[in-house]
Amino acid sequence: MLTKAAELLYDAGRPHDAEPAWEILDDVCGALGDEAGRQRAIGERALMVLARDDFTTAATLFDRQEAICRRIGDRVGLAACVGNRAILLRRTGNLGGSLACLDEQRELAKLSGNGQGYLFATANRGEVLGAMGRVDDGLIALNEARAMAANVGLTQMVEQLDQMMAALRPPRR
Repeated sequence: MLTKAAELLYDAGRPHDAEPAWEILDDVCGALGDEAGRQRAIGERALMVLARDDFTTAATLFDRQEAICRRIGDRVGLAACVGNRAILLRRTGNLGGSLACLDEQRELAKLSGNGQGYLFATANRGEVLGAMGRVDDGLIALNEARAMAANVGLTQMVEQLDQMMAALRPPRR
């Protein structure tokens, strides 16, 4: 019930109220020994903290989430956590660290059969490679993501990936 309340608060545009709910849920799940619920609560709170650019706190929360996911063998949760860490690293200018996280996220998603996670990691990988100046590698990754998105009928994502690829390509003379 607390999970639903936190989700409703966030969806209602009240993340400042949702964040403490996720923190309480973390404590409750910890007391109950619900490590899966706890890692989710920590991850949701970390995303809210990241959104307000509190990178130090977000990194600490991602560390806690990652440790729980590794301990309980939650590959899907771990893939999400590693992907979120990639976002944090990119936003702080650590493109090499972000790329390493995205490579790990892709491998975790592949091992767990999480096609959507693999797709997003591949698309983000292409974007980071492009930001690193590795345009050809970035375009290869974006094309791979585009093919996956087209294969499952994600029309909006295909359009976004087309725009990302166009932005990476040098202008024609």
